[in-house]
Amino acid sequence: MQHTNFDSLLSLVAHDQEMLSLKKSMQTFLDQKEILQKELHSVHDAVQIQKQLVHDAVKEEHMQEQALEDVYVQEDRMQKQLDSAQDYKQFQSFTKELQGIQQEKEKQEQALMQAMNKKLHQEKMLAQLQQTNDDQFAHLQEKIQTLQEQYDAIHLEYEQAAQEREQKCMLVPKEWMEMYTSMSASVHNPIVPIINESCGGCFYPITRVLLQQAIRNKLVQCQNCCRIMYISP
Repeated sequence: MQHTNFDSLLSLVAHDQEMLSLKKSMQTFLDQKEILQKELHSVHDAVQIQKQLVHDAVKEEHMQEQALEDVYVQEDRMQKQLDSAQDYKQFQSFTKELQGIQQEKEKQEQALMQAMNKKLHQEKMLAQLQQTNDDQFAHLQEKIQTLQEQYDAIHLEYEQAAQEREQKCMLVPKEWMEMYTSMSASVHNPIVPIINESCGGCFYPITRVLLQQAIRNKLVQCQNCCRIMYISP
């Protein structure tokens, strides 16, 4: 019975190691998925930033159009005043003002042309970015979906292993189970083989008494690290 109990404990340990491996695999998939989701957000953000640049360029174009329209109104008004000048002095004054307005008109026309070119450039950049990012977005979504399916498969396997563990725990004596659970919370390898009459975990030499007990399949603990030790077949 002692030997059967010990075999049950070792079977539980091996099962827990398999579950730990599954858990690490699940975490790896989650980490990879998080990285891809960040890339997905970056792709989306890049498009949104470019859309904002287009919006700003359109707004700037409208402002330049309005500014030029205001100059046209000033030019028309000043031209009418010039046409109705009463004397030479007034004519010269209106002419000077009109020339200033016309110079401003040229500046505003150039500014409007620059704004229009800028808008066209930003719209072209947006179209190119959307095409590239649509392809990248679809590719990333496909990879995320694949990772999710792989994660779901391993998660299902983990849940099944957890149910099997409950049955394995029932085959281990309560005292041993408590000892194993306590040690599992402290170290990742709570049960180790005896190697060259030393603890396989910390390599602390064991006494002859403990060695003989281990040979008889008794549960023994390292006097240094308290790990559970056994004779490896």
